[in-house]
Amino acid sequence: YQPIRKRGDKKILYRFPEKIQNIYWYKDSAHIIVSVGNILYFIEIDERGELNIFDLVSFEGFIFYSPNQNTLYNLNNRKLSKLSLD
Repeated sequence: YQPIRKRGDKKILYRFPEKIQNIYWYKDSAHIIVSVGNILYFIEIDERGELNIFDLVSFEGFIFYSPNQNTLYNLNNRKLSKLSLD
């Protein structure tokens, strides 16, 4: 679907003041999930019109996104938490 992209194309969607720790493709391939500091952001990669970026959750510890389950997992102080995005 549009906009049509080629492999290797690069676009700057947004600049964060801190280093990006993790980036995950969302299950629809039209969004990404980005962790910066202790905040997880949900970003639309279609830059036509206004950029849509949302804070999903703030967290401590390690975070992982499973697109097959559409779930975020957080490991903090040996405790595993799960957040479904459906």
